[in-house]
Amino acid sequence: MSEEIMTSIDMERKVEQQQKNDLITNVSHDLRTPLTSIMRYLRLLREEKYETKEQYDE
Repeated sequence: MSEEIMTSIDMERKVEQQQKNDLITNVSHDLRTPLTSIMRYLRLLREEKYETKEQYDE
């Protein structure tokens, strides 16, 4: 009986660890995706060489 309990506890621990890893992966992705867009947009703004829309359209 004791070994069955230990096996069950070990399985639960593995499931919880996987759930934690999945959560961290998802949160990390969900944060990086919009931040990447923001960083690229800021880089474009910083490198902007056009002063007016007309210059941009040329």
